[in-house]
Amino acid sequence: MRKILSTKLFKNTAWTAGGNGLMAAISFFSSIFVVRNLGPAEYGILQEMTAYFAVILNIENMLNPNVFKKRLLEHPEESDDIVFTFGAAIGITGLVLSALVTASYFIFGLPQKFLILSLLLFGMIFRFSNGISFYFDAHLESVKGQISLNVGNTISSAYKVLMSFLSPIALLQAVAVPIQYFCTAFVHLYQYSRRPNKAGLTKLRIHKLFLMVTTSLPLFFSSFVDLFKDRFPIMFLGRVATPSDLGFYGAGVKLTEPWLFVASALTISFWPKLVHSKKEGPPFYERALTLYFASVLYIFLSVALSGFFLSGFLIHNVLGPKYSGSLGVFQIQTFALVAQSLSATFAIVEINEGLTKISLIRNFASLIICIVALYLLVPLYHIEGASIAVLIANTFSCLIFPLFVYRIRWIWVCLVKSPFKFWGLVRQKMKE
Repeated sequence: MRKILSTKLFKNTAWTAGGNGLMAAISFFSSIFVVRNLGPAEYGILQEMTAYFAVILNIENMLNPNVFKKRLLEHPEESDDIVFTFGAAIGITGLVLSALVTASYFIFGLPQKFLILSLLLFGMIFRFSNGISFYFDAHLESVKGQISLNVGNTISSAYKVLMSFLSPIALLQAVAVPIQYFCTAFVHLYQYSRRPNKAGLTKLRIHKLFLMVTTSLPLFFSSFVDLFKDRFPIMFLGRVATPSDLGFYGAGVKLTEPWLFVASALTISFWPKLVHSKKEGPPFYERALTLYFASVLYIFLSVALSGFFLSGFLIHNVLGPKYSGSLGVFQIQTFALVAQSLSATFAIVEINEGLTKISLIRNFASLIICIVALYLLVPLYHIEGASIAVLIANTFSCLIFPLFVYRIRWIWVCLVKSPFKFWGLVRQKMKE
């Protein structure tokens, strides 16, 4: 056990999980302060523009991080040039997009909320340092990247909380994003400059970058569809609902977000076990899948039931009385979280099986269901209709779509059986 705990791989995993957990905690609590102080209308405007920004920012994933890291490990002599080329591409993209939105605001008279989007996109310029973070991950030095990310996150969170008290305006909250990315980039550059065997940032390797992007495209489309499905309800409500209603919806969703870290932690814990058990044979693989599915199902079902019955208490005491309009959204969203987590477990198994194209098709089908459900349910049930649409889409993704695809139907069977077989495995483990 001591040997395992002392390995570089274990320490790297622990730092990554711990760093992500710390960032999630700081971001959540600072966001709650912002939600309470901004009020539903200002927070709704901020949420709408942040949704558009998240979709645009996903352009970074055209170069999949794992493809990037693989190239760094296979060609260490090109590390500086590849990191520099990636950073230049991201920085220039952010600058151009921010300039276009700002020019459109003044030329075409766009609503003032688009200045928020322009500020967010300006922050994208400093995302050039992401390549440095990938460099640290590839060399199992994630602690350096986590320090940079946590420094940026902590400073921006402190700014958001302070400004929410001094001047609760959505536009000033948007400034936190450039601050966060700038601070992260500053620390990244400092750490990268102190590494051994520096070769210097000398060449733009556009052809190498293009090759990695081409390899990454199938994974990019899958992640883009999944992200767009998560953000589209807010973008849709921005067109048909008032800013206050959008704020109610965003606050109800925000209150469920900390549990997404639990799903991420479970994936980090089970991923190596799934990979190794598949090599050991079908019985071991089936047992690992049963434990994975059942753990996710039982944990998130408990969260959903607890959240549903305590929803009034949580809304009143965490968000404040003025967010009473978030009650229905939060109640539905807790159950949507169960379906979303199960859908994510499906994606992990599909990746392990090399079925990324099926994962893309499943996400795309789920997106279509979500869009149709939004158009049908929002006019009937207002913002609660958006949460119902998300619940239907995620349920379709993990429980209905697999029935029509032979190659992943066995995953569905394993998922359905897992809650019943789980306790037998627990009793067997206790006897051992």
